[in-house]
Amino acid sequence: MSDLDYSTLDPGIRDTVRLLRDAGFDTTDSGDGVSKPADWYESGDAIPFAHINAVTTVDVMIAEAERMAAILGPDWNVEAGYQTLTKTAHLFARQLDEREREGK
Repeated sequence: MSDLDYSTLDPGIRDTVRLLRDAGFDTTDSGDGVSKPADWYESGDAIPFAHINAVTTVDVMIAEAERMAAILGPDWNVEAGYQTLTKTAHLFARQLDEREREGK
């Protein structure tokens, strides 16, 4: 896992990325869903909700998804996926919106 300059991250996600990296997750992308220019969200160049991507391996993908979810807590959902083209496994965590949190 490479060093990360946390000052380059969206301010609303920095602490969460640090928490996951301190727990051993190799994060690759993140955003807080509010810090980018509005036109980035409108064009699809930015995701309009807090999210974090991390790479993992196929053999531990499910366990790591569960571990990440436990660290992040009930206001987050973690998806695990595998890309056949690159043969890579990844985790995608996103913060639930208010409607989703109320529906739990």
